[in-house]
Amino acid sequence: MGAAGLAVLLIWSCFANFALALVYQRQFAPFVTDGNRARFVELQSDVADLFGTGPLPVGVGDRLPHRVPGNNHLFVVGDCDGLYTAVDSKWFGVERTPATGQFELRMTFHHAPKGRVVPIIASGHGDEARRITLSYLGGGRGRFEYGFVGHDTDLGRPFDLDVGTAHTFDVLLDRRLREMHVLLAGRPLIGVVYDSSSDAFTIGRDPDVATRPSAVTVRNLRVSRSLCRTVRARAG
Repeated sequence: MGAAGLAVLLIWSCFANFALALVYQRQFAPFVTDGNRARFVELQSDVADLFGTGPLPVGVGDRLPHRVPGNNHLFVVGDCDGLYTAVDSKWFGVERTPATGQFELRMTFHHAPKGRVVPIIASGHGDEARRITLSYLGGGRGRFEYGFVGHDTDLGRPFDLDVGTAHTFDVLLDRRLREMHVLLAGRPLIGVVYDSSSDAFTIGRDPDVATRPSAVTVRNLRVSRSLCRTVRARAG
């Protein structure tokens, strides 16, 4: 076998092993980040482009279809506001943005008394608002909580606040897939079924209060759309 053949086998072996690992994650991991799925889809797209087997099938529209096509079909919501992939008759997020509820929030927690509750992000307004807040538990620890009017508050996992040090949190509120979570370095701190119908988000304060709390500093970081634009361009 020549060098070219060995190169093909090597690429295919890497692709197959990565695919098996991702399938395992999809089946057994409770929280798989968009970044993990994006790497898999990017590899699929690159391999198809390299060997000329044709681009991945990509649909485009303002709304994610209720009818899910075959495996590995992609769908772009809006102008790359969200990229989704079909797996086992379900949609999964691949590359989402604030327009579809995906945020990278850089947060710094400051000293506050035990029992203080501060707003982090909310969707909607008034009684319809869904809020993620942070509750100070004392001893340098806190937890994220999720709630809305007429609903018992869901409590997240306590964690060290590391007061004064900034950390980036993966925050998701995607009404299309009814997904909500807050992750820190891939570790879930809270995650429940999300049932908001709003894509209007307020960051760092309560949506019905103009002032911002001083206990937490929140920066909304830019989220990439590069993979979505690549697969859409390759699909023509």
